[in-house]
Amino acid sequence: MYRSIFLSAALVAFLTGCGNGPDTVRAAVKPVSTRKTAPPVTLKDADGKPLNLADYKGKVVLLNFWATWCGPCKIEIPWFIDFEKTYRDRGFAVVGVSMDDDGWAVVKPHMA
Repeated sequence: MYRSIFLSAALVAFLTGCGNGPDTVRAAVKPVSTRKTAPPVTLKDADGKPLNLADYKGKVVLLNFWATWCGPCKIEIPWFIDFEKTYRDRGFAVVGVSMDDDGWAVVKPHMA
C-alpha cells in the first residue's frame, strides 16, 4: 500500500511540475478508498496486437502521451525507460502512447 501511495505521489509530483509546492501535491493524491478503476482502454502495440489497460490490473500505470515531433517528449523517453526498470518489480509500468498521425514507421526508431 505504501508503495502505491509513493508511486502515486511521485507521478503527481512529476505531472504537476516543479513550480508547485508540496501542499498542491498532497491535495492531488487521493486516498486508496476514493480511487476509481480506469475505464476500459485498448490500444495497438507495435506489432498491431491489442494492448488492454486491464492487463495491467493491480499495477500503477503511467500513460505517457508523446509524439516524434515533440522534442521534450523524445528527450524524456530514456528517463521513462530507466524509471520503469527501477520500479517494475514493485508493480509499476510505463505505457507510451504515440500521438503521431504517420503511424509506426516514424515511431519505431524511438522505441526501446
